[in-house]
Amino acid sequence: MYNADVPVEHEDLYGFKTKEGVFYTLLRTNPSEALFVDTRLQEKELIVKGRTFPKTQILEAISIQSVHNSVVYDLYYY
Repeated sequence: MYNADVPVEHEDLYGFKTKEGVFYTLLRTNPSEALFVDTRLQEKELIVKGRTFPKTQILEAISIQSVHNSVVYDLYYY
């Protein structure tokens, strides 16, 4: 769509689209690592709490919760 020149071999970038239609790129950190390696999480409705860096749409996740049947679950990975 935007013709970005991304090398064929590269790490995936993940992001989120909010209900308001805003996109955020997820920063890969210890709290967000599960989202990069557990494909089951990529299919779930999530509540991601974190912070964005000034004048960017880069999201640093602080905590991640899953929502299933209107029940919120804490996610723990070791």
